[in-house]
Amino acid sequence: MLSDRLRLRESLEHEVDSNLNMLPVQPVDAAAKGDLDLATSWMVTCSHAEQQYAPAHVIAAHKWRYGRRLVAALPLYVRVLYRALVDLLEEGLAPDRASGDYATFQRCAIEEGSDYVLSTDLANFYASIKVETLCRALLARTGDWAVVDWLQRLLTSIGGSLGGIPLRHSKHSIRRRGF
Repeated sequence: MLSDRLRLRESLEHEVDSNLNMLPVQPVDAAAKGDLDLATSWMVTCSHAEQQYAPAHVIAAHKWRYGRRLVAALPLYVRVLYRALVDLLEEGLAPDRASGDYATFQRCAIEEGSDYVLSTDLANFYASIKVETLCRALLARTGDWAVVDWLQRLLTSIGGSLGGIPLRHSKHSIRRRGF
């Protein structure tokens, strides 16, 4: 059963310890951090049940440097399940960038003799990725139909009319893997 493959405790620990979120810490996160065993057993129950996920509430959150960014306010069990599903797909995806990769990328155009270099921020691009397109690419790269199917149902449910993948900054997420 797919739910037995999920590393829910690991995903829960990372989610409640994450400092990468643009939203204030939710009370349920603090409670889960206080009793990880109880919270993990609750997560196991949630993962075995046929869940109906509500569309995510989207709010404007302050960015770290300046301005605002739309962020999906997802319940803890959805965030943990999303993280656990993505972690299962990780092996079939591109590796994380090494520390010098970005510097190499920046120098490449100049070293190759390009006349112009364009730099842009694609952070909000991820919300426009169609779930079906993302899932087809994930299936082609990983071959894990069960995980991709569950992820597609989750993303379609929480995306509501917005579509795309969750608008959250997360260390371990699909968008950091090249999608």
